[in-house]
Amino acid sequence: MDQRESLPMPPTTQTASDKLPPMPPDPRFQQTIADWQTRLLQLDRRNNLINFKPNRAVTILNRTPDGLADDLLRARSGLRFDYIEPHRRTDELPDQPDIRGDLDTDLPLGELQRRLGRLRKRDKEFEEEQGLNVLFVAMGVLHWIDEDGETALSPLLLVPCDLERASPRDPFRLRREDDDATDNATLRRKLGLAGIALPEFADMAPSQYFAAVEAAVRPRREWRVTPDTYLATFAYSKLAMWQDLDEVRTNGTDHGLVRELAGEP
Repeated sequence: MDQRESLPMPPTTQTASDKLPPMPPDPRFQQTIADWQTRLLQLDRRNNLINFKPNRAVTILNRTPDGLADDLLRARSGLRFDYIEPHRRTDELPDQPDIRGDLDTDLPLGELQRRLGRLRKRDKEFEEEQGLNVLFVAMGVLHWIDEDGETALSPLLLVPCDLERASPRDPFRLRREDDDATDNATLRRKLGLAGIALPEFADMAPSQYFAAVEAAVRPRREWRVTPDTYLATFAYSKLAMWQDLDEVRTNGTDHGLVRELAGEP
């Protein structure tokens, strides 16, 4: 007989990170994971997905959300903003662009280019440092009143986009990213804690989704939905982690360390 077959196997050491047999999550475990989710998303007025301030955004005026969504899908080279030559004197002339774009805004041309430049810079910084896109066209706004009686504005749909510019003497172009549009899951979570179930965005036009949100908040008479459209940056990176935790909260996990951190003996 081969002597190697009779050698004893070395003992194994179990660690907290070893996988355990799957088990349905109990209510205490689920509540702990839900608390983690709440802290992760920062469900307070410091989050601009909850308390959006348009003063750093660019308002798009000449497209309905439905029309803009369709145009972004069709325009492979992107949609242009108005452009004015740098340092051109406009104090004695109407504020007319040197290149007429596809998208109208409410900003003077000089301020428009500065604001687009800041948005592009912030988006590039996140992309280079964290590999994240934070530039979105926000379609539709919920005007609502929070638990402290303060008014708030929250975007409803987020369409991932990119700002491109061939050179400083060319107009900015708005181009849609390949990722799908999403609803504001942070807002859905925030209002869900107050017993208001916002619908999830599915395969529908933006206007159809706005109507569904209006129906969901109809008992709150002072709340309203408007079809305003903005280009802005949103730090949306934590949503993926929130979704992973939601899977754990709903279905449990076989990861021993996670179960121990969540209070399981």
